[in-house]
Amino acid sequence: MATDVPCFKVILCGEYGVGKSSIFRRFVDNSFTEDCGPRSTIGLDHMSKEFTVNGKRIKLELWDTAGIERFATLSASYFQSSSAAVLCYSRVDRESFSMLSQHILDIIMHSKTAKIFLCGNKRDLHSDDEITDADVGSFSEQCDTVLSGIFTISCKTGHGLTDMFHTIVGTLLIDAEQRFDPTRIRPHESPPDDSTQKHHCCS
Repeated sequence: MATDVPCFKVILCGEYGVGKSSIFRRFVDNSFTEDCGPRSTIGLDHMSKEFTVNGKRIKLELWDTAGIERFATLSASYFQSSSAAVLCYSRVDRESFSMLSQHILDIIMHSKTAKIFLCGNKRDLHSDDEITDADVGSFSEQCDTVLSGIFTISCKTGHGLTDMFHTIVGTLLIDAEQRFDPTRIRPHESPPDDSTQKHHCCS
């Protein structure tokens, strides 16, 4: 008998210009373009792809803002029903790094149970004021239990993209199995609420 493949909605968040759409393109067809100009059409893009993790087929549906954040605040529907958010910044843009706390607050406000993964893009570039591993470590400590994973990638070279997506899918699968494991819930006891652990950051 055929069984449905579990599907997880994952959203891309972060400042305009950090490479969210490049991550999306790598996810869709493993391509990269140097063209950073505005798209001819503005609107949300999403695409799904299946992965095999521990012998299980999992579908990841990735959502990209497609530049809409340049003109308006993202609506609550973008965050709705998301299992995870990939919070992106550019390793050579300190302003994009300084805005991470605000994006975390937006994610927590609109999707309390979504797991947050930090993604530093443009690893292939360097600058005098680039974000260091120490900067990322300090930010991670401030966020306490908010971050479920930290990645450094390059959309241009493709470095780290595959590992990032497989790790995210694996984490979501484990979390889903734990949430629906009846042995972890005692009679008259509710499942754990992850949202209570997310408010240690950005206070």
